[in-house]
Amino acid sequence: MKAFVAGAADYAREHGRTDAIFAFNNPDREFVRDELYIFAYDTNGTVLALPFQQGFIGTNRSGVQDSSGVACIDGMSRIAAEGGGSICYVYPNPARGYAEELKLGYVLPVDETWFVGSGIYAGA
Repeated sequence: MKAFVAGAADYAREHGRTDAIFAFNNPDREFVRDELYIFAYDTNGTVLALPFQQGFIGTNRSGVQDSSGVACIDGMSRIAAEGGGSICYVYPNPARGYAEELKLGYVLPVDETWFVGSGIYAGA
């Protein structure tokens, strides 16, 4: 998963934000691998890429908490600002009918304005 996210961050730096976000939002591209997929947020919590929940694109999700009370988007933004790392939270799994499952996420900054991440569901 870490290599997948690092590759996405490198892709974003090489191809630019617009092209990268387009690629990350396409569920038929290389940034969706079975249950792994790349998501992207700006550092303020606005969704840039979420290939299986594209209705959220452009919405600010800062302050959103999972069913356990974890402020997952704010946590990811903080972790990315610190250079990247992991976070655990509960999130709907698109491969299982959007059932809420424990997810281990990993995020990396692309630059000081946005970050990319992915995650592995505990039930996977």
